Amino acid sequence: MYRANISSDKKLAIGETRSYLEALKVLLRLSKDLHVISLEKFLILIQSVETISKQLVGREKSVK
Repeated sequence: MYRANISSDKKLAIGETRSYLEALKVLLRLSKDLHVISLEKFLILIQSVETISKQLVGREKSVK
């Protein structure tokens, strides 16, 4: 969100951030599958990532 606020191309910054969040989801799933993090922690983290992702979608719509 910070980068989107200071960037001249807000839509691009939001898109990049959403891509990073998708990569983070993959890493979280991998961590859970390898038992690096517990299922409970995984669910908490995924929920947080989803919330941020939804905020970015809303922000992206308002930037259009």
